[in-house]
Amino acid sequence: MDQTVSDRQFYADWPNALWLSDFTYASTWQGKLHMACAIDVYAQSIVGWKALPSMGTNFVLDALAGLARPATGR
Repeated sequence: MDQTVSDRQFYADWPNALWLSDFTYASTWQGKLHMACAIDVYAQSIVGWKALPSMGTNFVLDALAGLARPATGR
């Protein structure tokens, strides 16, 4: 049986051990808004994000920039 993305279980024993990232866009009256975020799996919270009207080469990397700080948890 093939494993799909929805079958994956992500788990971390401590903060900052595993980050997930994703990006998407939303249509607005003024055009598209591109959004990227990074999620700390342990804390189950967003630890970095970026929203821009256009998506450049470093778009997702900008969302990850400066994330060396510890997660605060819930």
